[in-house]
Amino acid sequence: MGDAAPAEQPEPRGARCQLFDSSMRSVAERLRTFQRWPRTAPVSARDLVEAGFFYVGPRDEVQCFCCGGVLKDWRPGDCPIIEHLNFFPSCKYVCGEDVGNQEMLSLQEIFDTVDGQFLSVLQGIVSEETALPNEPEYPTMVTEEMRLSTFENWPQNSHMHPEQLARAGFFYTGQGDVVRCFYCDGGVRSWSFGDDPWREHAKWYPECEFLLHSRGREFVSSVQTTFS
Repeated sequence: MGDAAPAEQPEPRGARCQLFDSSMRSVAERLRTFQRWPRTAPVSARDLVEAGFFYVGPRDEVQCFCCGGVLKDWRPGDCPIIEHLNFFPSCKYVCGEDVGNQEMLSLQEIFDTVDGQFLSVLQGIVSEETALPNEPEYPTMVTEEMRLSTFENWPQNSHMHPEQLARAGFFYTGQGDVVRCFYCDGGVRSWSFGDDPWREHAKWYPECEFLLHSRGREFVSSVQTTFS
């Protein structure tokens, strides 16, 4: 007579992997890993990054750059920093020790770097006072650098330069020459020689808050008048 099979034990939610990933000391680098973070996840990429985590997958699995702790199976109401402390209380990062965490650039440095765009839409990571009023449709694409990284397979025969598109808020979808705005989710395709990404953005999606903050309502209105 065969023995009854033991009931399967659920996998532990937290596990430790001895690792100190120095490349993930940078907030920007950790945020970059969340490009494929599930949009239905109950916790935000921003909160996980601030708690020291970067995305490793699959599903919602993240890892601390400092202690190597891995957490998954996030639930509504979870606070990443508290969960980090609960599962890995000896982590030097969450205990407040100096482990070389590199914060985002200051707001002025970002303005100087990207021609004054209002990239304070970093959901409060840069500055709560100047953040845009609503959540962007693609939180992992809030920086120009992250958007630019999506253009690796951009068609070589395209008339448009990825740098111009990324600066105007667009990232590449990987299909043809279709790009989307990280904030309003507006898509544009069939680019022609001489097209201006900012003007196309204003032509098709004049109510995009990122566009309005970046270029101003007067610019958007002038574009709308041209095409009306």
